[in-house]
Amino acid sequence: MDQTFNQGHYRSARAFVDPARTAHYDLNHLLAYLRSGYPLLATSRANFPSPFTGHRSMGSLCYVTDGTRCWLDDLADHVQEHQLAIPDVWYAAIEAQRFQMPALTEA
Repeated sequence: MDQTFNQGHYRSARAFVDPARTAHYDLNHLLAYLRSGYPLLATSRANFPSPFTGHRSMGSLCYVTDGTRCWLDDLADHVQEHQLAIPDVWYAAIEAQRFQMPALTEA
């Protein structure tokens, strides 16, 4: 595997671990929000090792959206298990929506 992707131009997921920030999250509501995104695209999880453990697992990995942002469906797991912090602007937007997933329209 080409290690340039992980080591060259992109920061490790571990760079976004921030227990001080995640301690202020309304965690249960945030996790529910992240897990309720609308599916966009699915692929094999076997091709994407965990950024924290390096382990590959079976099943699918899905890109989801709230109509504004897109994320992988295992993001909630990383927030919960590893204190991965999401951008403050994104958290504020979710909080302003009272952690309710907006309805998507065809537009």
